[in-house]
Amino acid sequence: MVLRLGERTGVPILYVPRGGVVVLDFEASQQQMDSTRAGLVELGLKSVEKSKVKTAADAAAGSMLSSAVISARYAGLGSFIAARKRVHGDPRTLYGRGGGVFGLAKLVDRLMDVWMADAHLNANDMVARWHDSQQKYGFKFLVTQLMGYLAGGPQRYTGLSMATAHKHLNIVPEEWACFMDVFHTVCSEFGLPQVDIDDLASILNSMEPDCVVHPGEAAPPAPARAARGDVSLYSRAGGVYPLALFADRLVDALLADRRVNIPVDGQKRNEASLKYLFTEVVCSAAGGPEVVTSTMFAETRLLLPPKKMFFLLDAAKAASDHFESFGLRIELVKMLSAVEHLLIDPARSPPIPANLLQRRDMVLRLGERTGVPILYVPRGGVVVLDFEASQQQMDSTRAGLVELGLKSVEKSKVKTAADAAAGSMLSSAVIS
Repeated sequence: MVLRLGERTGVPILYVPRGGVVVLDFEASQQQMDSTRAGLVELGLKSVEKSKVKTAADAAAGSMLSSAVISARYAGLGSFIAARKRVHGDPRTLYGRGGGVFGLAKLVDRLMDVWMADAHLNANDMVARWHDSQQKYGFKFLVTQLMGYLAGGPQRYTGLSMATAHKHLNIVPEEWACFMDVFHTVCSEFGLPQVDIDDLASILNSMEPDCVVHPGEAAPPAPARAARGDVSLYSRAGGVYPLALFADRLVDALLADRRVNIPVDGQKRNEASLKYLFTEVVCSAAGGPEVVTSTMFAETRLLLPPKKMFFLLDAAKAASDHFESFGLRIELVKMLSAVEHLLIDPARSPPIPANLLQRRDMVLRLGERTGVPILYVPRGGVVVLDFEASQQQMDSTRAGLVELGLKSVEKSKVKTAADAAAGSMLSSAVIS
């Protein structure tokens, strides 16, 4: 794997089993080194302190090596194994037996869809209001996160306590029984072993006292939204619920766009797992408390070819339109560009040639001149963050882009926030 990485990046790499790798980076460009480092991280190799070598001048002067002459090398496959376990799980745990994050996300997604469509559960107006709102995607995310945590996965639940989140909904014992009936039906549909069904049922039933209002109890008022007390993008965006809606709309648009061609197999890499994992990255990058299941294991990424980041960033403009602040939307799109390394396929990341690096600099300068932020994706295109731009600014920007030989292309179609709340998917009629 290390040898193939060197062939892809054009940077020779020597691998010493149980020792580490030595990157022969004498003539490597910055892009080649960035691709090489990303590939080594994917393989679970981390940087360690090199042996210190004194300079030729110091040697000629008879000097000893100073402590300032330090660089990095990479060692240890142990972290790669640990990263794989975070994703697929230890087979001795319920998380591992259930297929890790991929299997769990798919199961929870199906459970949530059936629960939210159940007429008996929706007879409770408070519950139905949640099921029909734009918050359903944050709800799905948090339930997946919670089940992963309780099943022995690396996820950490970041939502409200069960009592705070559910007691005010006035769920009665009969509704809980219906809830569990749906659970058993879906588990049978998935063909889960009885021992796993029983373990999952035990997890859910352990929450029953905190979720159900029993005879003699009174439902408390709905909890007030608690402010995080920071100025992170996560907090200013409203937390997990609006960010999960953003992530769902964006991934849905990319999956529907045949030009993007995100690899899916319907099993591990399925719509539900990709949306969950992408939401983790979005929330964490925005400054939230969410733990990313894996930053090393490529299978958890969208696996976009780097040039297809253009479609992601461009679709993110529309997928963020449920946020009122234009400035916040610009920050979100820029944030996704900054975490490109957690989204792209490292196996399809060739070095960027000098002429495209030069074009990137020219595009950046154009944005600075016109006052309209522009993101450039080498081999992909430019994304103009024109939310607050005047007509004059846009005319200047378009003229500058034409000068650089850049032309417009059809955008990815993004479902509206209202369609998302209604559970609508993009139809084949709007797929380009």
